[in-house]
Amino acid sequence: MPDSNDKILQVASAVAASFVKNYKCSLHEATEFFYNNLVRDTSITKLIENAASEKQLSKNSTFKNFVKQHKKELYYKLRQYKGNDASKSGLMQALQLAQNDPSEASRQALLQSIAAFHVSSQERLAQNELFYRHLSQLMPDVHSIVDVGCGVQPLLFPQENFPAMEKYLALDKDKESIWLLDAVKNIFKDRYRWLFPKAWNIGEGWKDVCHEHGLADFDLALILKVVPVVKRTSPVLLEQLAAIPAKTIVISGVKESMVKKQDIERKERKAIDRFIKDSGRNAIAEFELDNEFFIIVR
Repeated sequence: MPDSNDKILQVASAVAASFVKNYKCSLHEATEFFYNNLVRDTSITKLIENAASEKQLSKNSTFKNFVKQHKKELYYKLRQYKGNDASKSGLMQALQLAQNDPSEASRQALLQSIAAFHVSSQERLAQNELFYRHLSQLMPDVHSIVDVGCGVQPLLFPQENFPAMEKYLALDKDKESIWLLDAVKNIFKDRYRWLFPKAWNIGEGWKDVCHEHGLADFDLALILKVVPVVKRTSPVLLEQLAAIPAKTIVISGVKESMVKKQDIERKERKAIDRFIKDSGRNAIAEFELDNEFFIIVR
């Protein structure tokens, strides 16, 4: 007969296997998560020890509630747009090293640490070169860019591929992301002279943004993975977002859910198509990466 710890591990493995069928999580990570939570709950470990079989255990209401609660907890953990304490610690160490040695090598190491901590940038990291190649073909002579919900993506922008570009306004309501953009810009002043980060929310509108930078409008606006999120969380702000002062807009959506193994492209496209129609603009072109599609609007 298996001992108590073996039984707990077996149960954790079974729950983890069930979880990873539907969610983007390694079996090892899920097993570790459920095992650690099981051993911390003495009432559940007693249930496991006393259960005659896994089938009997699975019918126990207390156990079922435990599994439901912790599956939900792991789901929300996977949905976090920022990494764990270890990746944040690595990021802060890389930032300190860059301050002491502002070389190109330290900048590249810092960018890797930033991408490891900021999940949205990590998702596109492997295909950044392709993304910016499409962008430079679309707008080779762009002078000004406004990036809404920018995260830390502007730090990966290859300004050398856009020689006419003078001003990149990076807007995000996440103050930590804006702080990080400012911190990196201050270390590598020459490399990021064109970057202007600002903590900002869509509800604040565009008047002050344009006045601050002396522009009536921008050559290009980037609204990447933003429209469907705003539609879901703050639909009242869509009209303000659609009024973005830009001649050309690149809007993106994702094909598969960030966490769940679920195709959501149709839903994302529907939200974006409605947004474009309501803005009075027209889609003129499109390109795709592995899990993201981009629609160019004028």
